[in-house]
Amino acid sequence: EFTFLKADFNIALKQAADAFFDPDDSPFSLGLLLRSRAHDILRLFFEQMQTDKEQARRFRQPEMEMIKEVKSLLTKDLDTTLSTADIATKVGSSASRLTRLFKAVEGRTISEYVTARRMARALDLMQEGQLTITQIAFEVGYEHSANFSTAFRRHYGMTPRQAMQGIKLPGVE
Repeated sequence: EFTFLKADFNIALKQAADAFFDPDDSPFSLGLLLRSRAHDILRLFFEQMQTDKEQARRFRQPEMEMIKEVKSLLTKDLDTTLSTADIATKVGSSASRLTRLFKAVEGRTISEYVTARRMARALDLMQEGQLTITQIAFEVGYEHSANFSTAFRRHYGMTPRQAMQGIKLPGVE
């Protein structure tokens, strides 16, 4: 038990502290936990909005246009693997400058961005229900379905097969 919990609190504050540091399955504890997590989500959302505004002011228009062009190139050709040097050449920049700028603007690396786009596209293809997992892997740029399955599991926390089984088929209740 924490020392400050032994202090002279009123009953409600003592219950809240106990529920926070030693949660149980009581409705009070669960309600407190849910409210706390909701507040955390809202705080993070508003912090991100502020960060986005600050970033928009921090970068010049040509830099933002370059990142927009890079994202367009990456999204257009998800099934091909472009090196950072190739992308930099296409947008008229050096690879190191592009890498730093992309990370600063997007908050993630080019590789992380491509993986997220590939995984979103894979999920769309799964929902269409026309392709096998191996075909989807090739469609989104993976040469080996095992590599795709590993990346999918890291990204979504489940295997592609589990995701396909969890997707409802159209017209089935």
